Amino acid sequence: MIVETETEGYILIVTTIGAEHEVAERLKRIRGVDEVRIIYGSWDLIVKVKVSDFREIGSLISKIRSIPEIEYAETLVCT
Repeated sequence: MIVETETEGYILIVTTIGAEHEVAERLKRIRGVDEVRIIYGSWDLIVKVKVSDFREIGSLISKIRSIPEIEYAETLVCT
């Protein structure tokens, strides 16, 4: 018997120069985005996501990656 549980992950994002605040605000309005933090270093943002089912993670990632100011994203799914 497989028990479905909440799936949590983190997405590391690089934005176009100067777009991190705008992208952060847009991300906060997406269902499944739990927390958004602006960070400094190789990445501009770290996004914590939570979905009720592992199958939802793909569509959430697609929504996030469709934001034009996002140049690169790397997803880390927790188990």
